[in-house]
Order: sequence, then structure tokens, then C-alpha cells
Amino acid sequence: MLKKFIPKHSGIHRFATLALYRALLRQCRTLPKNVTVSGTVKQLIPMRFHRYKRLDSPSQIANAMKAGYEALDLLHSVSRGSKRDARRISKLINESESRKQRSSEMQRQMTEAKLAIPKTASQIRREEAIRFQESTAKTHPDATPILSRPRPVVSGKRRVPVFVNARGIPMLRIKKPQPRILSGIIRSKLTRRERWVNRENALAVDILFTKDEDNWDKLTVSQDPVPWTKEVWEALQQTKRTIKNNDIKNSEMAKAMWNVVLRERELAAKEEAAAKGGLPANDESVASGETSKENLTAKEDLAAAKESQNAVPRQPELQTKENFTGKEELVAKEESPAKDPTVENDFAAGEKMVAAEEPQAKKDSKTKEDLAAAEDLWNVILRQQELEVQHDPTTKAEKERLSHGK
Repeated sequence: MLKKFIPKHSGIHRFATLALYRALLRQCRTLPKNVTVSGTVKQLIPMRFHRYKRLDSPSQIANAMKAGYEALDLLHSVSRGSKRDARRISKLINESESRKQRSSEMQRQMTEAKLAIPKTASQIRREEAIRFQESTAKTHPDATPILSRPRPVVSGKRRVPVFVNARGIPMLRIKKPQPRILSGIIRSKLTRRERWVNRENALAVDILFTKDEDNWDKLTVSQDPVPWTKEVWEALQQTKRTIKNNDIKNSEMAKAMWNVVLRERELAAKEEAAAKGGLPANDESVASGETSKENLTAKEDLAAAKESQNAVPRQPELQTKENFTGKEELVAKEESPAKDPTVENDFAAGEKMVAAEEPQAKKDSKTKEDLAAAEDLWNVILRQQELEVQHDPTTKAEKERLSHGK
């Protein structure tokens, strides 16, 4: 596979372009003083060469070199006093300036049109996230340590923090999104621990090589009193202690943060209970979890008032036959003196007989209704059969034959 040709790395190409560049700059010095565009031409030459120095296409490079040599011939002609070529240079520069102005004006209009387009919800959220990350890049001057919580008094509803474990790094999330400085702290701690772990692994491998060196020294009867393994072993133990101490520190911090969460939950529950009871959040009775007798009385009165408002009005009792009979019996029992037990037994026996006859009467009436319905159904069936016989031609012929036979 052929190697790609990069013109700017080629010495031949660089020699040709630098020669053209120097020739153009030298020719600008020889322009007559009455030519007003001499300074502009001297500024345009470095700008054009800087723009086209990364060209890789052979055709584009050839066109650019051709334009450069034509410009060199034109400048040489102007330096010799050609007014026509001087006007041509002025015209080319003016066209270039006007083209540049039109391009900048078009770019400005496009920018204004883009700003006039209403932003979508995702764009607004993205811009807000960028502004938030920029504003939280440094620690706020009024920030308090996280372990100083819970705050005794807060404005509004108390926000209970959430305990989060970020790959072994404990933290308390108050709200989202996460501040940029907190993300940086977590990232730096994780990077530092990863560096310690990598060092521990590397030292564990180095110990194997140091053991080989010590074995070689034993074989060669070396007089070195300090073994090779000593320094590496001490470094490995120091790294392990560092990792262990860091983990212990994170564990203690996690316990302290969890205690903060528990205390915040306690205060939030008390404040919520106080808000429901219509009491201030910092009331001593609420803080101690006790309620006075006046508060209980007020709560009972409030509950009774709500029940009276929500209660459905009681409908007047209908004077049914059973109710009326029951009331009469109650009045009769209250007014009448004690009755003879024999009479009462006879009365009870009579009621039982009446109660036994009522189901039998109901059964008899139901049987009569069933018989009447069956009779009606039978009559309908007979009527239908008679109609079929009347409309059947075979039956008519049979009747005529029988009548003639008679």
C-alpha cells in the first residue's frame, strides 16, 4: 500500500511555496507610493498562505500556486508603472472586501434568525444544566459542613437528605442536579484509590522478582546483609495500610452521615405532625412529643364539627304496619297488667298454627297459577295445530274423499 503524500511534509513543496511567499512580500516593497492598496496587499499575502497551508488535494494546490504566480506578475507590472494593473488590483481588493462584508452580514442575519427561533424544552434544560455546572464549580462562601446538620430551623418544608454510596465514597444528596465541585471531589477520591490499588498490584508482582534475586544471592554466597525483598515488602505494607485507613475513614464518615439522615427524619416527622395539628414547628410540646389537654379539646371540637357537617340528615321513620304494630304492642305491654300464663300459651300456639298455614296457602296459590299457565300453553299449541291442518292441501283432499265416501 502506497504511503499517503502530505504536501506540507514534503521538502520540495515547502521550498516552492516559501520561495513564492518571499517573492510576493519583496514585490510589495517595490510598489509605488501613489498606490493606495499596497498596505492591504501586504496584509492579504500572509493571510492567504496561512489559510491554504493545510491543502492536500493536488488540484487545489496547483490552482493556489497558479493564482500566486499570477499575483506576482501583476505586482511586478504595477511596480513598473502600469496604471491598468493598479486599477485591476484595486478592483480585486474591493471585490474581496465587499464579498467579506456580505458574508459577515449573512452570518449576522443567520445568527439573529437562529436566536429568533423558540428553544425547545431539551435545549432550555441543557442550558440550565450548563449554567448550574458553571455556578457550582467552586465552593459557595456561605456553605456549611454537611455534618453540621440537621439545622434547627428551616424555611418551608424540611428536605431530608438521601444517603448515597458512590463506589465506596459516602455522600449525602440534598437535591438534584449534583454540584460540579462535589462530582470533582468524588472523581479525585476514586482516582486516588485506584492509583493506590494499582501500586499495590505492581508491588505484589515486584516481590516475586525480589525473591528470585534473594535466591540468586544465596546461591552465589553474596555478602549483602539487606535482602532485596525488604524495601518492596515495606512499600507494599505501607500501601495496604493507606488503603485500609482510607476505607476506615470512609466507613466512619458513612456512619456520621447516616446519623444525620436519621436526625433529619425525626425533625421532619415532628414538623409534619405539628403542621397537621395547627401548631408551630418549634413548639415545646411538639418537640417533646406530648400534647396538652387544651390541644386535645380543640382537636375533639374540630372533629365533632367536621362530623356534624359531613353527617347525612336522618330521614323520618316511616309508619309502616310492622312499626305501628310493634309500637302498639309495646304500649299495650306497658299499660296492661300481668297476664295469665295459660292464656299466653294458647295465644302462642294459635300464632304458630297461623304461621304454619300461611306457607301452605302460598303453595296452593302457586300451584293454581302453574296449572293456569300450563292450560294456556296447551290451548296455544292446539290452536297452532289447527291452523297447520287448515293450510295443508293433503289434509283437505283427504277430507273431501271421506265426505264423498259417506
